[in-house]
Amino acid sequence: MRPRRAICVTRDAALRRLVERTLAMPGVTVEYCERAPEHTRDAVLVLVDRAARVAAGEQLRAIAAPVVIVGDDLEDDAVIAAMLEPPVSHLVGDPGDHDLGITLQKLVSGDLFGLEKYLLGGAPIGERAVASDADKRRAIGEVCAWAETIGARSPTVHRMASVVDELLMNALHRAPAMPGPPSDLAAPPGPLDLPGAPGASVLPGTSVLPGTSALPGTSVLPGTSALPGTSALLGTSALPGTSALPGTSALPGASARRAVLRWGADGEVIAISVGDSCGTLRQRDVIDHIRRARSESGRPRPESQAQRGAGLGIYLVFANVSSLVINVEGGRRTEVVCLFDRARPGRPAASTVRALHVFQTRAP
Repeated sequence: MRPRRAICVTRDAALRRLVERTLAMPGVTVEYCERAPEHTRDAVLVLVDRAARVAAGEQLRAIAAPVVIVGDDLEDDAVIAAMLEPPVSHLVGDPGDHDLGITLQKLVSGDLFGLEKYLLGGAPIGERAVASDADKRRAIGEVCAWAETIGARSPTVHRMASVVDELLMNALHRAPAMPGPPSDLAAPPGPLDLPGAPGASVLPGTSVLPGTSALPGTSVLPGTSALPGTSALLGTSALPGTSALPGTSALPGASARRAVLRWGADGEVIAISVGDSCGTLRQRDVIDHIRRARSESGRPRPESQAQRGAGLGIYLVFANVSSLVINVEGGRRTEVVCLFDRARPGRPAASTVRALHVFQTRAP
């Protein structure tokens, strides 16, 4: 098997060392250049810093691997123009941000889905299935209550509510109703009886922390636990080792699961994701709405419901997050991951959004 090749185009010695440490894994070789190479067809990624991006110009569009721009920002019209279409699909503003390492590892491994990648290991993950406006309202309330229990500041909680509302609105309007789980899904491990909560269960290897409870018809995921003052969500669960997206993690007998909301946090960030079974969101749609968010300073022109489309939520989400990650498996599923800085309560702007990513893969 030939080694996978990553190309790093920069003269910055510190950035080179960072890339070397991040990609120090078996089967990966890193090639360093001072200008964008012509032959990239066998590369898994090409990383360029701002100087290399400016020098390459339109040549970036001819690169045959995903391009990661580092040390740049979305206030530059040239960056927006470059990111309209693949292969230029990733921007990391601060090279020292842990987001860069996560991005490189995702591109090398091909393992794209799951908000867990953006949190420290072991962070508890909450999940709720959403199939109606009533579900959406309950989900927003659940997430906001959870955010308050972990000490999130009021401005952050308000931004989270807006983001969840917009993402679920888009998912519910564009994702088709699901007839049920695929037949090749294995059944989860058998539940254990949980005293005091009829119909509730805890899967083997899990625990419920003091002051928490499981609601009827719910389960706690293997290796996870509920936070104090929280409860498992009605009718929700995920199978071990899955990405918790529609069509990949529904329990046998589930139906019409149109969207999945997930959330978690560590000491630095709060992460929220919404997944659906559509898989049609295009990078151009994302960048078009981000360009509008920047030019209109987050104040959108009035639009009818019919004009909203799948991308308008991205427009409004962008004005409220510090990092935006979009994972698309063509024709099968979409996951939008939003990160909020716990230490920076102020409202982000285009110039302060630290990272933007559109990961795309084809369904098997």
